[in-house]
Amino acid sequence: MYQENKNNGTEVLIPNARKTDLGAFVIGNLKLKKLKFQAGIRGDVRKINTQEMLTPDVNFVALTKNYKGLTFSGGTVYKIRKSKLRCNVSNGFRAPNTSELLSNGIQPGTNRYVIGDVNFKNENATQFDLSFDYEVEHFKFTVNPFFNRIQNYIYLAPTNTIIDSTHVFKYYQTSAILYGGEVGFHYHPHHIHWLHIESYLSNVIAEDNNGNALPLIPQTKISTTLKAELQHEGKIQLKNVFIQNIYKLNQDRIGFFETATNSYSLINAGLNIKGNAKKIHFEVTTGVKNILNVQYVDHLSRMKQLGIQNPGINYYITLKINLSKKL
Repeated sequence: MYQENKNNGTEVLIPNARKTDLGAFVIGNLKLKKLKFQAGIRGDVRKINTQEMLTPDVNFVALTKNYKGLTFSGGTVYKIRKSKLRCNVSNGFRAPNTSELLSNGIQPGTNRYVIGDVNFKNENATQFDLSFDYEVEHFKFTVNPFFNRIQNYIYLAPTNTIIDSTHVFKYYQTSAILYGGEVGFHYHPHHIHWLHIESYLSNVIAEDNNGNALPLIPQTKISTTLKAELQHEGKIQLKNVFIQNIYKLNQDRIGFFETATNSYSLINAGLNIKGNAKKIHFEVTTGVKNILNVQYVDHLSRMKQLGIQNPGINYYITLKINLSKKL
């Protein structure tokens, strides 16, 4: 991949830059009855060149950076009756991008003054994750824990500084541990086969080597959906109707200069309609989000530091049209 950044406007967030990525990988598969293996190895090279630029606000120095990384992954899947067990181990590599290295200004649309660091090194991660699935005709259960240790983890964090009436965020680098997972089920009763009940819980915990919480980590989330799938003949069909509850818990594991976020619960509802007329097939999805008009602020909202809440009750409609024509 070759990417070039040129500044044609008056406001310069990052200087003129060229970025080149080159990668190669090999994957192998092996199947032994109920046991499957997959392994792979990959090499990557990234080169970044930037030009010196003098602006009224910031002076960007010329920069040349080369990053190299070798990664691998391996996993296995074992099936027994109605269950499936997956186990994976992988080593990851990520080179810093130009924003993380060179940002020094107000990012449009974020209301943040962001500062990068040209001294960042490669991110290197080792992750272990498991997945267990149990599935029968009318019920499915899934649990998926993970553990990830990252060397030179790059993250964005708020500071207690304000520049040009804008809150300053800065990129940092440290060793980190991220762990958590997802657990959930999908159930549709045999005697009322049209009814589907789904519920999933997801959670992530992130901290540095000293046990300090890292910033901008999402809240623990519980999503529950009741959906009725309807089947009937006709040119216009009501395909399904659903109601959903999203509950996010308090986020009080916060980084320095970060504020805690209260829990909130949202209710959404919608329906899906399919239709066809000769060679035109269409699908309409419509619904209402935040039916109860709850006032809340999500922990990852970019408007949080300004005291601006997330949207209240809002409506949406989507129309998809498939056109077919015989030649």
